[in-house]
Amino acid sequence: MERNKWMLMRLRTLAKLEVDAMGAYRAAMDRVSEQPIRERLEAFRQEHERHAHAYNELIVRLGGDPVSMRPDLTGVVLKTITSVTAAMGTRAALLALLGNEELSNGTYGVMLRLDWPPDLQRLISECHADEHRHRAWLEETVNFPERPAPAESEQRQV
Repeated sequence: MERNKWMLMRLRTLAKLEVDAMGAYRAAMDRVSEQPIRERLEAFRQEHERHAHAYNELIVRLGGDPVSMRPDLTGVVLKTITSVTAAMGTRAALLALLGNEELSNGTYGVMLRLDWPPDLQRLISECHADEHRHRAWLEETVNFPERPAPAESEQRQV
């Protein structure tokens, strides 16, 4: 297989992965009411969008057609699963996103083992670092212990 076609196929895979993640984050944000968490999710969604645009620029530069910025069938399924799960609350929404980030991190791990030109290797590595950071934040947030309700003696009497 010609090197450009090989790279185009894989770059399209990464671009689609990023577009699918954007949809999943949007679905989760629709169900999360805590503003600080929504803001963090929006920042992560924007990073996925930035990655998708960067991959699309490379795809066009290599002579390919850019990936649609709308989720494909896989993306619709991920978005639907995230949306349904998110209806169970913030923690469930974050767990659904954590699953998506596990998929992303696994895909990036495979892609980084391939033979890329240095500039593409650097971009893929930088995007993978963002994915790793997303996963770490989600893991930490999901595993953060709930604050226990104050004991009856600590509650203020009116």
